[in-house]
Amino acid sequence: MKLDRVMLRRNRGFGHLFFCEKECISRAGPGRFDTVLCYGRYTLLDESLRDYIGFFKEQELAVICAAVHGMGLLSRGMKGILPTHPAPQEIKDCVKRAVDICEEADVELGKIAMYYAAQYKEPSIFLVGMQKLPLLEMNLKAVTEGLTPKEGQVLETLKETKPKKY
Repeated sequence: MKLDRVMLRRNRGFGHLFFCEKECISRAGPGRFDTVLCYGRYTLLDESLRDYIGFFKEQELAVICAAVHGMGLLSRGMKGILPTHPAPQEIKDCVKRAVDICEEADVELGKIAMYYAAQYKEPSIFLVGMQKLPLLEMNLKAVTEGLTPKEGQVLETLKETKPKKY
């Protein structure tokens, strides 16, 4: 590749639907890709990354797990689900139930979502976007200090209400 020769490119990555990624990576052969970027594939709503992580590790790919808040769905900070959000209606309905559960318990859904995702040790890195300093502080607290007993109870309730499989 021309970019390889002039050293403008250091790593090659891939980000798409898992079944497409697996086929493309398999066809390309070993060493063609360095990373795989997974959006929203390990959250309170979707754990499909688990189905593919073994393949990615076999291919020696660094796994970047992004959007652990479901592109904003798993956060009270969204003040409602945007009508343009690409999630299917079943997911939006599930999120509405989760928001209601968290509001009733007076806990932050975003903190629970961050904690939940961070417990999965397989990804190389989690990529999380935050608009304000309090969100950064909350996410750091979720990862470094964990959940309160009350938040832990809410997490267990949320696990029972999540969609079956996506």
